[in-house]
Amino acid sequence: MRGDDNGDANGGGDADGEDLSVTFIPKNLGNPYFETSNTGGENAVTEFGGEFSEVGPQEDTPDGQVQYINTAAQQGEDAIVISGSDPPHRVTRSMRQVKPEPQS
Repeated sequence: MRGDDNGDANGGGDADGEDLSVTFIPKNLGNPYFETSNTGGENAVTEFGGEFSEVGPQEDTPDGQVQYINTAAQQGEDAIVISGSDPPHRVTRSMRQVKPEPQS
């Protein structure tokens, strides 16, 4: 994903988490369960100085999530956190495509 030019084996950002961009993609926006977990995620990302964003579909559909996963990957997010919709194979296929290659 997006990375700095310092050769960080973790794929980007500073060792202390500054400049790390994290996108949360819940099954659907407006769900009280995901609002609670996303608040905790935002607090954690903010605590280490990263940049938090939350995006996602209004309805719980795999196809809806896939477009957000693909967009976050194209934007170079350092981390994408999802709560996968069913059936998982569509979301899994999309996540495999955005997975960075291991660095040697």
